[in-house]
Amino acid sequence: MGKFCRQKKFLKLEILALMSAENLERFKLNPTRPAVGIHLGTTNSFVGCFNNNNVEIVITLFGKRKVSSHVFYNDNGVCMIGEQSYVGLKTSPNRIVYDSKRIIGLKYDDNIVNRNKPFWTFNLAKSGNNRPVYVIDKNHQVSPEEVTSEILKELIKMAQGYIGKEKIKSAVITVPDHFLVGQKEATIHAATLAGIEHVKVITESTAVAFAYGFDHKRFDEYNLFIFRLGGGTCDVTIIKIDNGEFIVIGHAGDTQLGGRDYDNCLMHYFDEKYPQLRVNEIIKSERMRLRKACENFKIAISERRFVTLVFVKLPKKQLYFRIDLDYVLPDLELPEEDLTYKEYKEIVVHLTRRCRKLCLDALEETQLTADDIDEILLAGGSSKMRVIKDMLKEIFPTKELSEAINPDEVLAYGATLRAAQLLDPEKSKTFCNDRALSNGIGVSMVGNRYHYLIKRNTPIPTKFGPEIYSTVYNNQTVMNFYICQGERLSADKNYLIMDVELQGLPKKRAEKVKATLELELDGNGFLTAVARGGGKEVTKQLTAYAPPLIGFKILNKWMLFV
Repeated sequence: MGKFCRQKKFLKLEILALMSAENLERFKLNPTRPAVGIHLGTTNSFVGCFNNNNVEIVITLFGKRKVSSHVFYNDNGVCMIGEQSYVGLKTSPNRIVYDSKRIIGLKYDDNIVNRNKPFWTFNLAKSGNNRPVYVIDKNHQVSPEEVTSEILKELIKMAQGYIGKEKIKSAVITVPDHFLVGQKEATIHAATLAGIEHVKVITESTAVAFAYGFDHKRFDEYNLFIFRLGGGTCDVTIIKIDNGEFIVIGHAGDTQLGGRDYDNCLMHYFDEKYPQLRVNEIIKSERMRLRKACENFKIAISERRFVTLVFVKLPKKQLYFRIDLDYVLPDLELPEEDLTYKEYKEIVVHLTRRCRKLCLDALEETQLTADDIDEILLAGGSSKMRVIKDMLKEIFPTKELSEAINPDEVLAYGATLRAAQLLDPEKSKTFCNDRALSNGIGVSMVGNRYHYLIKRNTPIPTKFGPEIYSTVYNNQTVMNFYICQGERLSADKNYLIMDVELQGLPKKRAEKVKATLELELDGNGFLTAVARGGGKEVTKQLTAYAPPLIGFKILNKWMLFV
């Protein structure tokens, strides 16, 4: 037992050593073009550059290593990104837009969009193709892809200033593990709008593994538990390192669970306690201050046991909300809220339970126990919250939580390292496959049944088929393949992503006309479907701006699996 523990200790020392610049020398990476990695976050974004066998996180003009994912549009349509966007807070708070990562690639009437509306200070409208768009004013609307592209432009501009004259043409961008195919394609579209010619997307958990050097062949039979909690999404991934290959064996995630929800939860708590704070009672600039104060409160209470919250009434009966960590103003007879960490923990307990359930679901899928996990890696700024660390320590009482690389920056770090690998002509083909499908893809069947075609955790790129189908009714001339993404047994419980319609079939008795369906996922997870039958063929690709798909109430009408 003692020898085993010493071996584990030595292995962890080797892992930590891989993060240094000296060990990056061992890779001897020689990218032919500037290698840039981007973490596009809900709350903050980061960009890294590969230089002298090391990864450098680029610093902003304000001396910070992150860019706030906020965009302000002035009256002339000029954008201000990050901290600069706050100039419009007092006069035009509705022109400051954010959370584009939460709604990119979704429909306007999606439950996810509706659930977040009460907490947003901007206005949304429905576009012609049922996509949400930000309303800047009556004559100006922008899509989530356009907002995301402005953030990407700012990040590329920062990286260009760091690199110099050689133009940046490519980038590796991280996306949440549980992003749907359409959300990934929308992100790629945003990168194209930003002028990035060649884009590679990798999942955020994969970026963490690259950052810590687990693609090196010496780490075999090693189980990684990666917990990533960012501003808007949560992913739990269990990866087995086998001969230098990343094999995803367990996966659970929620694209609508993040640090932003902890802020919203605290806002809701104060809304209920102080009705005058509700959004219809105060102007949007004050609402944004409330949001920022709740975010600061969340950070502060993770560092201190006791925090005092003070509401200061201003002359015009407006409310100004702030946090004072050191003292309460003694001369002001004002309402104040004193929260201990225990009380805060109770306020957000339902969110922490959701995070815990994701951890347990991933372990259950792999049939592993806490003792079978060799290393726990934290990623995402919200993973630093005390409530999260306490929750993980309850699940893994004998394990240490690794934060050797700043959880805020680890995704950009890993993406940058991956970019350098892909741009090295000698090494790009020797590094491991880094992608796996996070949500299964299938087709809707007669009776609302769901037939899996590509199972979750399948390495990509991949192909499936041909799978044979037949007509259901006599003289049927059209066959529709409704392709979905999800894990539910009932087709209508999954997310409809594509409708492939095969027309012109010969009129024959039911089940006499056959057709095949083939699916292909490329390296970025883009989906192509090909249907053939009755001498006809149709090919369809999922695009970010595909028209809205029809409802499930008429599905399963023209198809029968045989």
